[in-house]
This record gives sequence, structure tokens and C-alpha cells, in this order.
Amino acid sequence: MGTVNIDIKTQDAQTLAALKRLEREFKGLDSQIDRTSNRGVSLGNVMGGLALGAGLRYAITEFEDAEQTSRKMEAAILASGNAAGVSADEQRKYADELANTIAVDNDVVIAAGTRLRAYQAIKGERFHETLAVAADVAAAKEKDLGAVSEQLGKALNQPANAAKILRSLGIALTEQQTEQIKVMTEAGDVAG
Repeated sequence: MGTVNIDIKTQDAQTLAALKRLEREFKGLDSQIDRTSNRGVSLGNVMGGLALGAGLRYAITEFEDAEQTSRKMEAAILASGNAAGVSADEQRKYADELANTIAVDNDVVIAAGTRLRAYQAIKGERFHETLAVAADVAAAKEKDLGAVSEQLGKALNQPANAAKILRSLGIALTEQQTEQIKVMTEAGDVAG
């Protein structure tokens, strides 16, 4: 008996509808077990069919989660007027690259990036840099990537409170770094 792997990356509603139809068809598998056992079909074949049905159900759930994550990202872009200057496609592409590097589902990375969009100080390349730092901190501190992204966003958006916010993540700034933040903020160099 072979293995079936389903990897779907699409935003097509028709594909989702087709997968749901397949799922409904597999739900009838339970009643077929009784009929096939009377015909002498092996339990292995029946179990393989059940595994395929469960795999399909998993694929549909993953697809629905990806669609929901994508809709949230699009809504955040629209709500902020894309203040980050990063398109949805750019965010998806970077999320795929980062997810492969850190062995995390790309939907988790996209969701973390979507949370960063709430902070106006994070624009362009800084958006990707912050997301990468968040991934490193989340891994090192065994914390949720989305929560770390949000905290880093707050720290970058509120430099006067950055040291306190970063301490909550377990990151301690030196006195020199804290003073440098203060001087740059007073000089109007918040981005720096």
C-alpha cells in the first residue's frame, strides 16, 4: 500500500469546495467497512482508506487555516494603508523562506508578520529584519513567535520604553545601549 501526501498552496475557493466534497465522500467510508469485510477485503485496505480520509480532512483544515491567515494579513495591510511598505506577496515569500530556515509553519510566520503591521515604525527591510529577530528570540527563549513579534514591535514603536519591553522578553540592554536609544529618540531618530 502506498502513501498519499497532499500539499496544497492556493487561495482558490473552488479548490476548497472540491476538497470539502471529497471529505464528504470519505465520510461514507464507515458504512463501507461493514460491506467490504463481508466481501473479504482486508482490514489493511480499509485502514488505508481511513488514513486517506483522515489525511484529506487534515489537508482541508490546513487549507482553511492558511486562508484565514491570509485574509487577516490582507485586512491588516488594508487597515494600515500598507504602512510597512511590504506587499502581501512579499510577506508570503519571506515567510516561506524564514519558515524553512527555522522549521516553523509559514502560516505562523505570516501571522507574526501581520501582528508587526500594527506598528508604524516598522517599514520596508526593517519589517523583515524584525521578523527574523523575533524568530531568533522566540526560539532562544522558547516563546510564541507572534507574541515576541508584538513585543518587538512595541519596543521599536516606543523607544522610550524599549528597555523595559525587551526585558519582558528576557533581553537586557547595556547602559550604553539604553543611553543611545535615549539620545537618538531625543534627536528625532526614532527609526535608528
